[in-house]
Amino acid sequence: MMKALSKAVLPALGLLTLATTGCKKDSLDPDTITEQSLSECFVVVKDLNDPTAVQTVTSVNVKYYLNWTQAKCDAIISGLNVFGTTLPAITLSDMKWTMDNKGWCEVEASRPTQSAGSIANPPVVTDFEMDWLFRMELIEAANTYDPVGYFECDIDNRYHLVGARQPTFMGGITECSCAQLPTYSYDDAVYSIILDFKTMKATMSITGAKFNEHMPALDMQFAGIDFTYGEKQGSFVLSCDALTPSIGGSPMAGFPISNLKAEVYPGHQTEIYFECTPETMPMSFQVRASVTGADYQAIL
Repeated sequence: MMKALSKAVLPALGLLTLATTGCKKDSLDPDTITEQSLSECFVVVKDLNDPTAVQTVTSVNVKYYLNWTQAKCDAIISGLNVFGTTLPAITLSDMKWTMDNKGWCEVEASRPTQSAGSIANPPVVTDFEMDWLFRMELIEAANTYDPVGYFECDIDNRYHLVGARQPTFMGGITECSCAQLPTYSYDDAVYSIILDFKTMKATMSITGAKFNEHMPALDMQFAGIDFTYGEKQGSFVLSCDALTPSIGGSPMAGFPISNLKAEVYPGHQTEIYFECTPETMPMSFQVRASVTGADYQAIL
């Protein structure tokens, strides 16, 4: 459970209000209200009456208005489709939001207030939860607003939705081992994984990849990786027996990649493993990485 807004984070609110993608919402009251969005989200939809029925919807957007004075949140979810039925935009309002001392924000509402507008029978949302991390430093460091965000809810007591924004930068610990050299660990590589739900292929990029302390840092891209749904809703398993990576934008057959496996679970730890046997070196490297969207400081 997230902590309530504290005095420790209040000095940062003025900077955050100015730096976000939106501005102050029209209002007659003096409350400070900002507008943000989680764009290009994917949503995994499961039919609670039929556990085998699962689908993924892409290009879902969540626009949310944060009232920093009253710690309230309104959200508009658009782009949803449930097993062939296109849903109208869903408006949720008057939800309590909190921020912890690490910058993670959270909204939880078991039965949020909904605005039906002109819709006769709007979808009923229950057990709504949304978590996000602003990562404001990336605006200056990478010239991008790249928040980490994911959400879940039930609709009409029939469908369970788990959504997340992609792609996103991730960081953490990378450990490289081989029989001939000491194990090498470092934490300044930046990972990004893009899932293409039309082809069910993934692309993984690593900025600053190194297999030992004497190796120059490389920008590597692994394309055409198969992926399937994981055991947990919203998780995915990537696998590839062999591939040729691109380094600096060009295919590099001299660094063949094999036995790639990864488990991607937005909002949680992503585990990655692969092997690389450079043609110019008589050794094979086993690479393991444990990364999250919260550990993004390597790019700063």
